[in-house]
Amino acid sequence: MFPQIDALPPDIGGAVRTAVGLLREPAPTEAVAVRTGVLTLLETVSARRPLVVIVDDLQLVDRDTAEVLTFVLRG
Repeated sequence: MFPQIDALPPDIGGAVRTAVGLLREPAPTEAVAVRTGVLTLLETVSARRPLVVIVDDLQLVDRDTAEVLTFVLRG
């Protein structure tokens, strides 16, 4: 899925790259950009082929990740 990040707008793509550790940014990334980027990325990939998101050990997910997952589920 990472190559699809290049198709995202630069600000959203940068936020997703930073969130997944592909890019080091000195300032914190805006949460809304990360949420929107992940949702857009999943929508783009799922438009081309079936997609399943599996979250193992959900009880161990940190707050930021839980917020992104909640946003994606509602999207």
